[in-house]
Amino acid sequence: PEYAFVNCTALSEAKLGDKVTAVGYGTFEGCKALKQIELPASLTKIGAYSFNNCVALEKVSVLGRITTIGSNAFDGAGVKHIVLPDSLTSIGYRAFTNSSLEAITIPSSVTTIGDYAFAYCKNLKTLVCNADCTLPEYAFVNCTALSEAKLGDKVTAVGYGTFEGCKALKPVSYTHLRAHETVLDL
Repeated sequence: PEYAFVNCTALSEAKLGDKVTAVGYGTFEGCKALKQIELPASLTKIGAYSFNNCVALEKVSVLGRITTIGSNAFDGAGVKHIVLPDSLTSIGYRAFTNSSLEAITIPSSVTTIGDYAFAYCKNLKTLVCNADCTLPEYAFVNCTALSEAKLGDKVTAVGYGTFEGCKALKPVSYTHLRAHETVLDL
């Protein structure tokens, strides 16, 4: 249910049951002591704001066939590493903004990424994007530690300001895109 454990500041660990198919809107939002969560194989959706501001969240075990990560799902979360499953098709607006991610690989199954999805991830150093879509506007804006970005040949375009403020970024290879489809403000 929505907001089931919102602001449960003493909750440090959670394991969801095998029949859970979705983490609802704001379910664990503001659980500042939550350090780890195991998401079951039955899970297909992580709702908007599910883990928003879970600043201590370090470990997310994704066992499910998740297709959707909602808007602001991990916004401000402490998660450093997450393996996105090959079943994932949609990453919402600001899904990982201000999180502690250090590296991310976006699978080829992803067809939609929301604006600002990984913006302001100050620890993000490496991006591998195999998504079958356009990288949206400001997707990685101000990821100041981002030094390496590999864009797969399924990336169809790069939106305005996608890598703006990524001061450590080495040249990005995107030779498979037509020049008029790319706008990089590096």
